[in-house]
Formats: sequence, C-alpha cells, structure tokens
Amino acid sequence: MNNIKPKKNKARIHKGMQRRAFLKGAMGSMILLPNAFSMLGNQVVMAADGDGPRRLITFYFPNGCDPEMWNFEQACSPLASLRNKIILLQGLDNRLSNEAGDDKHAQGGANCFTGARLSGPNNLASTKCRGESLDQFASPTLDVNTVLRQPLVTGVWGVYAGGTPRAECWYRRSWKLDPKTKLGHPVTPISNPLDIFNTLFGANHSVTDQSKQVLQKSILDAVVGEYRALTAVSSPLGADAKIILQDHLDKVRNLEQTVVRFAQDSGLPCRSKVPVPANLGSGLLSYDQFESAFQTQIDLTILAMQCGITHTASLMFGTAGSDYVNKNIAPNSDHGCSHWKVGGLPSSYHLAFRRFHMSNFAKLLNGLNAVPEGNGTLLDNTVVIAGSEFGQGEHIASPQPHLVAGGGSALRLGQVIDVGLSHTPSDLYRGVLKAVGISVPTYGEAKFNGADIPQLLV
Repeated sequence: MNNIKPKKNKARIHKGMQRRAFLKGAMGSMILLPNAFSMLGNQVVMAADGDGPRRLITFYFPNGCDPEMWNFEQACSPLASLRNKIILLQGLDNRLSNEAGDDKHAQGGANCFTGARLSGPNNLASTKCRGESLDQFASPTLDVNTVLRQPLVTGVWGVYAGGTPRAECWYRRSWKLDPKTKLGHPVTPISNPLDIFNTLFGANHSVTDQSKQVLQKSILDAVVGEYRALTAVSSPLGADAKIILQDHLDKVRNLEQTVVRFAQDSGLPCRSKVPVPANLGSGLLSYDQFESAFQTQIDLTILAMQCGITHTASLMFGTAGSDYVNKNIAPNSDHGCSHWKVGGLPSSYHLAFRRFHMSNFAKLLNGLNAVPEGNGTLLDNTVVIAGSEFGQGEHIASPQPHLVAGGGSALRLGQVIDVGLSHTPSDLYRGVLKAVGISVPTYGEAKFNGADIPQLLV
C-alpha cells in the first residue's frame, strides 16, 4: 500500500469541493480526508507517488539525560527498532545556558528549540524569550495550505519543579515572536484531549448534558452517507483506497470517543483553556492522568498531520525540572531521579524515566510511520526533533541530548553522531529547518551559531 497510484476510475464528489473541506457536518465540524487522497476538480484520486508536504514536530521531555546513557542500548532502547529512521546526536554543546547563568532547568528549557535565552534581569521568572521556537518559526512556510495555519501546541505539565512553584518559562516550549518587541511569548499548550479534538475538527463537544449523546452519536454520523458512497461496493474507488478511507473513519470515531470519555472521567469542562493554577498538578491534569492524556495527544497530532489540519506541532511532556511521579517507573520523582549521583539513588531510576519518555517518542514515530503516503510514510515526510534542557541532572548544561527522525529524503538517517562539543544546538536547528526547506544563516542567538553539522543532511 506504500506505492498506491491513481486509479483510472475516479470517484465523483460534489463539484468544486476541496479535499480539506470535503465534508461538513453538524456544528460546523469538518471531517477531513487523509492526505492519501487529493482532489482534482470534481474528482477524488489516490495520491500519486512522490514527496508529500513537509512537516515539523518538536518533542520535549524534562530533566535531560546522563550523556553516558544517551544511546540506543540504554535511554533510547525503545527506539532501537526505528534507528534506521533516526539520527541520535551526542556531544551538542549548550554553551548558551552556561553563559546565561541562573538555573539550567529554566535557561535550558527556554533555549531548547529556540537557541535563545530568557530575557529580563531575573531570568528565572522571565516570561519572555529572545527567540522563537522551531514550530512557530517554520509555520508561516509550512502551514500556508493547512486548516489551522498555525502549529498545534499540546502538552502536559506541572507548575512545581524541584518542590517549588515556578514561572511560566519553566513549562512552555513553544514561543511565538512578537514582531514589535522581537521577543518570544510563551504559547499555552492545549492539555485536555477533548479541547484538541474540538480545535482540530471544529466540533463543540461537551461532557455535561450532551456527553451520553456524544458517545452514542459521532460527528461522523451527520455525513456518514457521503462516506458510505465512497466505500460501497458500487464505488469506483479501488480496494486499497477504500481500506485507507475506512481506516481513517474508524480512527476519527475512536479518537472522538476516547477524548470524550477522558474528559468525562477527569471531570474536565469543555473548552477549558484556562491559566495554570498554582497547585501540584498541571494546568488541568493530575500526574496520574499525564500518561494517558499525552498518548492521546500524540494520536491527535498524528491525525492532524495526516489530514493536513496543520504541518507543524509542539508536544511537551512535563515542566523543566519536572517533579512528575509515576510509581510504575521509579519510587522517586523524575526530577529526583535526575539527581541520582548526588542523591544516592541507583542510576536505574534515572534510566527508567528516560526510557519512559523515549517510549512516548516511539509511539509518535511508529504512528507516523504506520500511515502510507506517496512512496513512503507520513514519517518520511515529517521531520521530528526531540530534546531536553540539559545533559546531566546536576545542572550540567552540556552535552544537551537531541535526536532527529523522519524527513527521509533530506536527512542522513540511521546514524549516531558524536560531535564532541564542536557544535551547538543552533547548528542542529539550522539543519532541521533546511531539511524542511527553510534555509537561514543563523538561528537563535547568532553568537552561538557555528558551522553546519556535515553528517546531518543528504
């Protein structure tokens, strides 16, 4: 199914419709065709072979990784089966954090994906960054023809780090540049999966009076007749096309039911984008909800990319210095386990949390890789970059752990590259942008830009 070609018989759809607005149902909902389909006039055909649209996803995990563990045998072992589509970077020198001073959680978290430091005399409490994150920077180029025309910014987070309530800069990884001040403003992630679904599909689901009805009747039901015409025996679509379309419908419906149930079980209101309160949990979620919420966010991000709703996204698990607790991983918090050397804890605790975060990253990569597109998969047309704030739990900024995946035709995948502190994260970020078709002479603070990483690009 990876090499599906246009069928000679083309299924006729209503004249003048565009692929991304193929069907409109109740409440203004848009039920989108996957990118495997394209519209030609009043006809729908399977996408031809060749490159699909370029996409960019950033993926943040907290508390860094001990550099001795940043390999496929230890911290990145959940990714071993995908290593032929990954470049694992070792030895990136985050000297920006060392120069900027203050807490390396705050500075490292801010410069992860921005290559810029926090602004203001008290950097620990700063709510501005001197740069823009990769997702926001790339969006004007990559999202011209998408529905949202902006990045999908999601995540789970807590306001406590190291046992103390922290400023907003600790739990924001997407920064949008203000053209007047030239400073990056933190973008609040959508945490509640139901809010994400409503944002993507223009729905207005609630978990109050309508929750039972929503679980019984999907937004797909309003337009299911259109889809049945395409998947019926009499449809001129080929068997492969019908399978892809039916899989797409099942995925939308299943995710819809998942997000409604999650909100219902969590007691969360619909459209609950509210400021983060100063309590131990996240803006909306408690620690015991983090894993299931984040994994649903991953599924929704994949669907958004598959449908062309957006081509840029930011996923964030936890605050810089996150005190996230999961007793199934280790008896101490993620932050506590990152300080294992001075805290007298076994190294296995720190390693267990690193593997947990890389398992979530593997879910994202496997999900993208499971969607056929052109000559390859959705992952082949998406550049995904993962990173954290510093290398070692004792607030040692370098080497800063990063890895890049996907973007098959632009990146030299299947490598472990040790740059030996001869390159900065900004050198990597310029290469990532080039892989999605955006060339810039510098990224972030110019003084921390050096030469291109020669092994990175094809």
